[in-house]
Amino acid sequence: MVDRLDLDDLIVQRFNIRDDGSLPLKSNGRTRKFLAQFMGEIGYTIGAEIGVMKGKYSKDLCTFNPNLRLKCVDPWLSFRN
Repeated sequence: MVDRLDLDDLIVQRFNIRDDGSLPLKSNGRTRKFLAQFMGEIGYTIGAEIGVMKGKYSKDLCTFNPNLRLKCVDPWLSFRN
């Protein structure tokens, strides 16, 4: 696992983030798959994904980090007329 202070710098560097003082911070040219790879590299082992739909991104998260214990929650409810 990466030291917390080093992690902030690593995130800014890897995701090409420019902090101009306004939110949200935006990553230039990075994909969700890149984020899944990055979380595996830094050693996250516990996480949750809210809104999983069919689980395609959940699969990416687990593929790039086989030690990840991931809780998948999809709060979708059916609608009746």
